[in-house]
Amino acid sequence: MKTVLAGNSTYLAGVADLFEKEGFEIKLASSPYEARALVDEHPVVLVSRSEVSPFITDSQYAWRLIRKVNPLETIVMLLNKDSDSNPYLWKLVLERAIEIASGKRHVCVLCKSVGSRMPGLESLYHEARDLGVSFLKYRSVSLSDEGYTSTITIDDGTDTYNITSPLIIDCTCSPDESVLDYADALRLRTHDNGKINSNRWFLLQGHTSRRNVFYIDTGLMLSLSLEEIVNSIANEIRSTAVITDNTVEIDAKKCAFCYTCYRVCPHGALAPNHDAHAMGVLKSNCSGCGICVAVCPANAIVIGSASHTAHSRSSTEISEEVPDSLEALQTVAFCCENSAAIAARTFAGETNASIVSIPCGGNIDVAQVFQSLNNYKQVIIAVCPDNACKHFDGNSRARLQVERIKKALLAVNKDPDRIKFVQLSHSMPYPLRDALN
Repeated sequence: MKTVLAGNSTYLAGVADLFEKEGFEIKLASSPYEARALVDEHPVVLVSRSEVSPFITDSQYAWRLIRKVNPLETIVMLLNKDSDSNPYLWKLVLERAIEIASGKRHVCVLCKSVGSRMPGLESLYHEARDLGVSFLKYRSVSLSDEGYTSTITIDDGTDTYNITSPLIIDCTCSPDESVLDYADALRLRTHDNGKINSNRWFLLQGHTSRRNVFYIDTGLMLSLSLEEIVNSIANEIRSTAVITDNTVEIDAKKCAFCYTCYRVCPHGALAPNHDAHAMGVLKSNCSGCGICVAVCPANAIVIGSASHTAHSRSSTEISEEVPDSLEALQTVAFCCENSAAIAARTFAGETNASIVSIPCGGNIDVAQVFQSLNNYKQVIIAVCPDNACKHFDGNSRARLQVERIKKALLAVNKDPDRIKFVQLSHSMPYPLRDALN
């Protein structure tokens, strides 16, 4: 299988060797434009190198500095100074803090936040606390150099105080700016001023917003070796070569070629087919989220062989279809299959609500909801928390859709509270159960 490597990392040749050992034929893309020309036919692996302090990536380097510090003095590790830190950087900082504290040294970690949904971070945080690592949250910080020692002034929003230390490590991760040209050329979603996957731990390492484009940041080697990361991506490439039944189909005869689906697709799975005068589907990219199905004005898109009969409706038609008196007593909940639908399994049988699993909250359309309002007393749309949507903005699209429906109900003097919008993770079954009951 041919795979394209792109980027300017000094590890590029090493990554190529590892992929060749996995049985891949490697082609190097010399520019973002060449990568763009190849991405529709072959998987692309983008290799970059963020700059991170060697103190948190190189144990020997860290201890050379630590041994110069009086054992009674505090070692300070500073996070979030210029921007939010991604979870893998947090992981590296916590592991280094644990290692230092295990060596009977006092460590203080300064941060704006200690929260993350990345699995394993919470246990590392508690382990560090048990070993005596101090965590201080701040709103702003400033540093002053006083020769042998430095002073860091901390404002936590209530008080201002100083910490003096001979060793203050700035744990900022400086991204490889050149990778952004590749991200633009490959139509990758970026976040937080140009980061490819930012604090979305479920994308790191390896994944991007496109199923056939992968990303390795060799500046954040983590506890994994580069060989393990390449092996994981290689297995993912092999799996994405198998086209599943949940990809979308486009009826070229119905397609208005309006580019609406092209603009909203979070995975870059749609591309114009000028020969057919219609939009086409890149099957290897499609994740079957259904966002394009919900927004297509011509109803030209379906997921697999499923039929999709939704159509736009005016407020007059809505008024005729939503009854004034309700005999239905049940609730129907449209639950994202990656979050709420998983949570709902925990209390199966404990509620009389109907649970409908949907591929993404962005798949909800107006006609689907109003049809449900004919049969149920209450409709709940339950999706992922902010910044945790596998399809990036499906949850925010669902929120906007619910707001539109509430306004439409008000316009025809119907109760807008019959539809509710909730956000929760797969591990939050009880808030969902409370909403259903």
